[in-house]
Amino acid sequence: MHELSVAQNIIRIARGHLTPDQEPRLQIIRVRIGAFSTIVPELLQSGFEAAKDGTPMSTARLEIMVVPLRIKCNICGYESEIEPVDFACPLCSSTDIEIIAGDELTVVNLEISEN
Repeated sequence: MHELSVAQNIIRIARGHLTPDQEPRLQIIRVRIGAFSTIVPELLQSGFEAAKDGTPMSTARLEIMVVPLRIKCNICGYESEIEPVDFACPLCSSTDIEIIAGDELTVVNLEISEN
């Protein structure tokens, strides 16, 4: 399950932005995951639960936002959301497209309690 190593990296990224006294006060880590990424949100959530256990961030939650797959047609310039199995422009049917969103994995922000 590579989601466990991804979860461990998310925790490592969070730690890099927090002071030691902020770590126990971390409430939420928000991430954005593309629908075309290889990450399964449910498995990432499970991996996160396992990875945070025994750390100062053990009470933190992981909030996952799934980003739809968006493409831009290199022929007609049309931008649209598609299902990850289509891979053709819905306007002109060209397969000469580029992915402009939906394959990312980004830590968006960290929410820390005041106390």
